[in-house]
Amino acid sequence: MIKTLKQPRCATATVLGLALTSTNLLAEMSDQPTSPLTGEATRHIAIAHDFVRAEHAEQIHLYLNTKTELDENGRLDRFNDRGDVTWKNRVADAHNDGTIAWGRWALGFIGGNGDHADFEITGGEGARNSLYYAVGEPVDEGDLSDAAAAALTATFSLLGGGVAPSAGEGGGASITYINAADLKANFGTGRVDVNLDVTVPSGNYIVAMKGLKLNGDGFALDAETVAESTGTLCVAGCTATLVGFFAGSDLARAAIAYNIVNNALSRDINGIVTFSRD
Repeated sequence: MIKTLKQPRCATATVLGLALTSTNLLAEMSDQPTSPLTGEATRHIAIAHDFVRAEHAEQIHLYLNTKTELDENGRLDRFNDRGDVTWKNRVADAHNDGTIAWGRWALGFIGGNGDHADFEITGGEGARNSLYYAVGEPVDEGDLSDAAAAALTATFSLLGGGVAPSAGEGGGASITYINAADLKANFGTGRVDVNLDVTVPSGNYIVAMKGLKLNGDGFALDAETVAESTGTLCVAGCTATLVGFFAGSDLARAAIAYNIVNNALSRDINGIVTFSRD
């Protein structure tokens, strides 16, 4: 079944597939970059969070060219939304390959004066109430203009799924997986396709979004985006939102933040995925 999506405020909802077949687990990956991103710099960041606040009905956000700070180990401890958002606690599932970094704020108090500040994350390891992030170096404007002029089509494969998605069932890394993910960008048409396969205790969610709109380094769903859906446990409707960005020289990396909601089960799945250009 194909559905055309309506214009969203910052990302729009679409129907998802829910399959109950088992899938392969995420492959292991290295978290030992030779020169990780560190320090304070203007970068892109996509976040997803389990908690809901009155001022933030959405659970995913994209901030392009914003202030970020990574510690000496390449873990995020500060970013700017409309103010500073700071973290002084352990970062879980952290990876950093020198172009892009990702991880999870899992347990502690979020400080600062930004929109996501002044909040205590009460979930522990593998529990609810986490904040997931992907941070990347901005793409050189020349690379973007060259890609558009050449009508470049680039494909990307799963780089990082080490941050397991959260799930309303409460499960952690041992029972939630990113099985597969891929991304294709057509810089001539300015459109991006994303496929995502996530397993949580209730089943296996298959997300296929075609024609997300590219805007500079970032992309999100718009009125032209379409999605295919199947599945029996989505009879009451499954919805998703997704935002993302490209990062690094020669468009070497990409990242998305996603939120999936199963209305029948009153549960949602949040997380981030990073990609490497093929």
